[in-house]
Amino acid sequence: MRKVLLAAALSTLGCGPAMAQVIASPPESFPNSTTMPPQVAFNLYKTSMLKLRDEARALQQADGGTLTPEHDAEIQRKIDRTTITFHRRVGGLPF
Repeated sequence: MRKVLLAAALSTLGCGPAMAQVIASPPESFPNSTTMPPQVAFNLYKTSMLKLRDEARALQQADGGTLTPEHDAEIQRKIDRTTITFHRRVGGLPF
């Protein structure tokens, strides 16, 4: 049931090949993928996402106000990986 809901959410959000690549990654490619208390995992997730926001803003400024397609794809891959790692840490994604 969770996989069906995840697939529906991903298709609704328009997640494409980057998310498929993250999902297909072997578990050992995710450091610290052990289950932990949800609040701890959320705090790590929030910190990571705030760092990614800052990185995206810096890249956007360096790119002249608009992210290049390469930088956009790089940021999206990092967002996808961070989100998948969060779900694995709280035991929400069993693959």
